[in-house]
Amino acid sequence: MEEFTEEKKAACVITLKPKGPISILGDFIIIDEEGNELPKREKISICRCGMSDKMPVCDGTHKGLCF
Repeated sequence: MEEFTEEKKAACVITLKPKGPISILGDFIIIDEEGNELPKREKISICRCGMSDKMPVCDGTHKGLCF
C-alpha cells in the first residue's frame, strides 16, 4: 500500500465507524439503488445497520440496537 503524502491527497476519505455508519468525507458522488444521484455534499454517513428511515443515509437508529 502506498504511503499517504500531501502530494497524494485522496479525493475522499472513507471511515468505518465501530458499531456505526460508514463516514465519507471529501469529493464523491453517491448513486442510490434506483440509479439516482444523491444531492452533492462534502460529508455523509451511510447506514450499515439497515434500520435507518433515511436509507441509505444514517439517521442514528443504530444507537438503540445491538449492532
